[in-house]
Amino acid sequence: DLYLHINVKSSNEFERRGFDIHNKLNIPVAKAVLGGTVDIKTIHGTAELKIPAGTQSHTTFKLKDKGIHTEGNEKGNHYVLVEISIPQKLSHEEKELYEKIASLEGIPKKKGLFS
Repeated sequence: DLYLHINVKSSNEFERRGFDIHNKLNIPVAKAVLGGTVDIKTIHGTAELKIPAGTQSHTTFKLKDKGIHTEGNEKGNHYVLVEISIPQKLSHEEKELYEKIASLEGIPKKKGLFS
């Protein structure tokens, strides 16, 4: 008799749930607001994911049939959880642009101690 015991190393990028694959993707604020496309690494190679304008943080997108494929023709999906990266440091120009956006949205300027 021959017994094989196989251990599969877990991935730092992907999480498997049944036949489905899950991962997280950080996108910049501008990409979430304006939309665009991003390349996603899947277990089958690279796939293009369309990010619609106005995407909210913690939105999950599905890449159909990009999960685990079995010999029985079962196909899982690849799910991408989008998180929006908020910049912690801004250049002077970026700060001015965000202040302009805040002004257009009716958000009052932050008052400092000596303002």
